[in-house]
Amino acid sequence: MNCNRRKSIHDYYKQNVRPEITNRFFLIQTALFPKYFSWIICCVIIALSSSHAFGMERHSSSPLASVNIKGKPFEYKVKEYLGVPYRRGGASKKGMDCSGFVRTVYKKFFNIALPNSARTQFCSSRLQKIKGNEMRPGDLVFFANSKKKRINHVGIYISDWQFIHASTSNGVIFSSLEDPYWKKRFVGSKRQRTLNVNAEFPRN
Repeated sequence: MNCNRRKSIHDYYKQNVRPEITNRFFLIQTALFPKYFSWIICCVIIALSSSHAFGMERHSSSPLASVNIKGKPFEYKVKEYLGVPYRRGGASKKGMDCSGFVRTVYKKFFNIALPNSARTQFCSSRLQKIKGNEMRPGDLVFFANSKKKRINHVGIYISDWQFIHASTSNGVIFSSLEDPYWKKRFVGSKRQRTLNVNAEFPRN
């Protein structure tokens, strides 16, 4: 009798209780899973889109991105010119002036030929004006005589308001745009237009 009773309880549980639990679980699962699944998918898509957009923005923000040079490596590369003496009209490591220095760097690292003087570089239609807060490594920075406001000096922006240039007294050095001497003579910054498109970095 006990065995029959036990069997009947088991049959009842099998036929009634378990299907009910299973059905409830199935209803909950089918009701909630699509919502959570959709939410997870949306989060993944947003994350991927944001990271992609951020990467594109960072890539396009620097003129060096198109020639496969990043800010710090560029700084290390131009450091090889530190200490080169000043020589008017020079454009080699034996001696160079400010325009000769930037022409040498641009030709070597970007394969871009710049005009001969700081003034003609500033007036070149191939360069576009850049706001001070948008300056990136590789941009040209221009200076003028404090009295006549005539462009007479040029350097290359590095980062953190630092630029590298060939000074008449010390040769190729790093200087700060926040230095009072340069700050009052600073005219603006310009960027070679071809550095914003697909330029090819010369492999030496």
